[in-house]
Amino acid sequence: MAKLRKGLGEDTHFIKRGKFETETAKMYLIALLITFHIIPIIFVCMGEKGVVGLYSIFLNMINIIVLFIVGVFYGIRIGYNFKFPLIMTVISFLSYLFYYNGSVMVAKDHLEYAIPAYMAYGVIYLFIYAVFSFFSTALGGFAKRYF
Repeated sequence: MAKLRKGLGEDTHFIKRGKFETETAKMYLIALLITFHIIPIIFVCMGEKGVVGLYSIFLNMINIIVLFIVGVFYGIRIGYNFKFPLIMTVISFLSYLFYYNGSVMVAKDHLEYAIPAYMAYGVIYLFIYAVFSFFSTALGGFAKRYF
């Protein structure tokens, strides 16, 4: 059995693994930074209507789609590793903390619930971003391995 395992080589994992290097990941990190930090600044500068658009379009749809697409492309090109999905999660969650004000999520007559709602939504979005980051990168690593 030891000879058989030794003969298979080192890369016998179900998902193709890759080494994290800043040089290969910078294109993907720039795409994430533009999506999660540059575009929300533009929407916030547009005033109240921009913030509503930011919430309705970016928070619930575009951010998650971009996170998934970038993770899959990174996994296909490099393979799965633990550091890149972790960095993706941190970048996306910091965007939530910086640009998505909790008072917009709560009705105007219940502003005393803004902070607890903001924290609860923060934990939910942290979980969502982490799941999508790790799953998409693993899916890309799986695609690299078998396709």
